Amino acid sequence: MKILLLGSGGREHALAWKIAQSPKVEKLYIAPGNAGTTAVGENVNIKATDFEAISAFALKEDIAMVVVGPEDPLVKGIYDYFQNRPELKHIAVIGPSAQGAELEGSKEFAKGFMMRHNIPTARYKSITSATIEEGLAFLETLEAPYVLKADGLCAGKGVLILPTLDEAKKELKEMLGGMFGSASATVVIEEFLSGIECSVFVLTDGENYKVLPVAKDYKRIGEGDKGLNTGGMGSVTPVPFADEEYMELMRESGAEYVGRVLQWLYFRKKAELGEFELFSDIDSRINHLNRISCVLIGLGFANVAVSFACGVNGADIAGRINLLCACVIFYGLGRVHGKKEALERERRIRE
Repeated sequence: MKILLLGSGGREHALAWKIAQSPKVEKLYIAPGNAGTTAVGENVNIKATDFEAISAFALKEDIAMVVVGPEDPLVKGIYDYFQNRPELKHIAVIGPSAQGAELEGSKEFAKGFMMRHNIPTARYKSITSATIEEGLAFLETLEAPYVLKADGLCAGKGVLILPTLDEAKKELKEMLGGMFGSASATVVIEEFLSGIECSVFVLTDGENYKVLPVAKDYKRIGEGDKGLNTGGMGSVTPVPFADEEYMELMRESGAEYVGRVLQWLYFRKKAELGEFELFSDIDSRINHLNRISCVLIGLGFANVAVSFACGVNGADIAGRINLLCACVIFYGLGRVHGKKEALERERRIRE
């Protein structure tokens, strides 16, 4: 079969590397791809959000499956674009509908979803410029550090963690004033979650699902899990504390969804859900590679994707996953958050 993978980041390189190893793959295209993906497939100069060009290429090259890496085309409805056109409907799209993509595309929607389904999560309040006084008052009910999240997509840059109440109030006003453009027209203020974190991956066709190996990443830059936070310095799977009781906390959504869901779960006195993510990861660079490649090593991804695209029950692929993996990331100086101010802020929070 011929597969078209959309995206140009580290996560797409990891996916391309593993997909290309499947005996089911006749040809792998990556649009637009990067220097790394040229080693495992053929790059195509098409933007991941150019649905018209993507569909034309898919028909021309007889593509059987489109694997969507970035969150942007998912939120903009690439799954629906293919499903709603008779000439494209036969092409399997690994990614959620626009409705399902709201779980990542809107922090406010995701928090509302958690509340409606009684999924434990941090206390929060959604604020707009019209309700800023409510937001300032809500901040005063929380303990430091303070978490501010732009409601919309910001390529992994829309979350601020502030050490003092004064800074949190100042940044809230700036976010609502257009710091992240329209993405921060609504800001979600959250209680800070601390504790042990792990990432739960689920592959689903909307009816059947398979829980992939749970992974835990390590964000501190120094030895012994010390120092400044990064996007991710490495990851391991399996995770010892992710037992059966822990996994029972997962719930299913009624939205049409074909692809992967990543759920960040935190342990304090109980497990709490931090965020939903789709085929992408909210930290849209390095830890895509460490989290996804960690899970995909030993997993015939293309085989599993074909199974779900064809409606094969998740239980039928249980024996195809190698559960053991570790991954290490190397950073260059200046890659940690990218801003001196962010580094200093993170140092103050973590000390």
